[in-house]
Amino acid sequence: MRLQGKMDQYISEKKYCYLYPALLLGGEVIKLILGEETIEYDRKTWYLLNGGNFVNQLFVHHGLLLWTMLMGLVLALQYHVRTTEFDPLPLDARQLGPVRRHPLKMLGGMAVQTGIKVILVVTVLQTLFWFMDHLFVWTGGRCTVSDTRDSVACRRLGGEWVGGFDISGHFCLVMNLSLVLWLELTELQRYMHSQEIQLRKFAWAKSAVLGALLVWLALLAITAIYYHTFMEKLLGTIFGYSTSLVIYYILPRINRGLHYL
Repeated sequence: MRLQGKMDQYISEKKYCYLYPALLLGGEVIKLILGEETIEYDRKTWYLLNGGNFVNQLFVHHGLLLWTMLMGLVLALQYHVRTTEFDPLPLDARQLGPVRRHPLKMLGGMAVQTGIKVILVVTVLQTLFWFMDHLFVWTGGRCTVSDTRDSVACRRLGGEWVGGFDISGHFCLVMNLSLVLWLELTELQRYMHSQEIQLRKFAWAKSAVLGALLVWLALLAITAIYYHTFMEKLLGTIFGYSTSLVIYYILPRINRGLHYL
């Protein structure tokens, strides 16, 4: 329970935002300590350091699909908390409030919000990767088996993305996906704290999301140590904050500004 309390506080205070720069800097220090020979040897020897390993395939190459499923799980968790985790024995129907009286209406609204967030994430990621792929080609990069300017298409053709300035796609993708999940958990955690709610039946759902986030962090640690130049990872880290800034900072402020007009 003590560990759970610390994790809840960690999420509420958004301390996870500092994890990613720390991983970048820590990985670079370890990379310098290990040396180029050890780095190259480890990459060729250890299965989990190979980009084709199962975990990387699931959490990165199919990361967007996995993330969408996790967002659905978070939506279900939010709905459960707002409808069943408090006031189990109201004295009469008038004490239920609009949430309990109209649960389907609330679910529909939450589903629409989640759908919009998914669309925004996909749009921002496509824009970022379009820019990253074209920058790679503009700086002399190419696909070994095709003239394509799309890194995903190159991989599907069995080619390699070589040469050029290769901004870290791992940092960009994983951070954009992870931070949205972290921020959704923060909103949930703050709501639970304000209503003095203790998660009971569906605590496993929150644990599943946190487990996926930890796997993504582990993959980023590998990338930070074994792949890319520091500048490529730094730009990937900066790009990694894009979606969360758009969804949770820029758009809400634009919306509030429009209400004042």
